[in-house]
Amino acid sequence: MQPVVADKESQKRVKPSASLLAKPEFADFRALRLSDLLRVNPNKLGAGLGDRAAALYYEWIWNSVASNKPWDQFAREVILAQGSAFADGPANFYRSSNSPQELAETTAQAFLGVRIHCAKCHNHPYETWTQNQYYELAGFFCRLKLKPGERKGDTG
Repeated sequence: MQPVVADKESQKRVKPSASLLAKPEFADFRALRLSDLLRVNPNKLGAGLGDRAAALYYEWIWNSVASNKPWDQFAREVILAQGSAFADGPANFYRSSNSPQELAETTAQAFLGVRIHCAKCHNHPYETWTQNQYYELAGFFCRLKLKPGERKGDTG
């Protein structure tokens, strides 16, 4: 096999990347990374019920990666998730946090690629997020309602 540098074909960098992305191991690895970012953790998802919820959440993430779901659609499905956490995988995103502020921080890090937790207390001199913007984003999650049996730690 000829080295990539010596190859004169125009698609010489696309072919190896495409073959790596097509492997099932890529979906495993990417789903694992997204699971960490989106807090797929049985301990965070509820006492005694977290294993089932975490498995459903992870399976949804893995299937999304394996089917090459566009990132904007993936984000939309998580942020607009509704329904039972035991029937709809993305609904577990909301079970993993205890407050609107925590949801705002997780959402900003997962979908905007920024850490905004410093803005909770003050405007950071080197960041563009202000304290007002932090609480405006957290305000988006204030009206979120969870039904009994869907809250972290609830069993009934």
